[in-house]
Amino acid sequence: MNLDDLPSAVAEIEQNIEFLLQLPDHALLGKHRSELLMAHLWLARIHQIGSDRDAAERALRAGVGLADKFLAGRPEETGWELAGIKLRVMLGNVLASKGEVEAAVEVLRPAAAMADHLATIHPAEDLWSEDVDDPYYVLGLVLMQQNDLSPEALRVHERAYAYAEQRRREDPGDADQGWLLFQLCLYRAALLGKAGDHAGARAAWERAHALAESLPVENRTHEQIKARLASAGDVS
Repeated sequence: MNLDDLPSAVAEIEQNIEFLLQLPDHALLGKHRSELLMAHLWLARIHQIGSDRDAAERALRAGVGLADKFLAGRPEETGWELAGIKLRVMLGNVLASKGEVEAAVEVLRPAAAMADHLATIHPAEDLWSEDVDDPYYVLGLVLMQQNDLSPEALRVHERAYAYAEQRRREDPGDADQGWLLFQLCLYRAALLGKAGDHAGARAAWERAHALAESLPVENRTHEQIKARLASAGDVS
């Protein structure tokens, strides 16, 4: 999308949102509710393209509020819970990108709990085909930013790390994802070391070292990589 087109795109989506919100509850059918949530998601994405993270946050918070309202009205329709997860994951990403790490954690923890709930029941209907990261993955990355070494962080990390390794297997040519996994491995070494699992910590450090050797350096110099590995410590 051309940056010059952003204002008209925002205006069109906001007009659609306003129209749908004016419908009485009995006339706001399932397809309208799904369209309303999707409109908030796309509005947030357009604001992100325009580097307006505050506006993206407002759009996503409004979407989360609507998803929770729809779920409360029809708790048997689990698609609303899945929509709430997706909106929260995107909101968590936006907050983390703004440096508001604590706020991101507050948003992502309920998303992870909702994902756990959905895992215990029948598969939820996906209201739209948006590919959104696993909430545990994003929460794990945010806790890594905090350098949180608590038992809860380790529990979350196990899910985040498994997801990152899965993405690495699915697309081994994605260097950015590889370097993110590298960071997770160093964090994993610290987490496991704190928990007393020194063998696991050593394996995580060795995995990070192997990734550093195999990934393209691009803007990262060998000296920077070695310094990052050294700062993690050679656990034994």
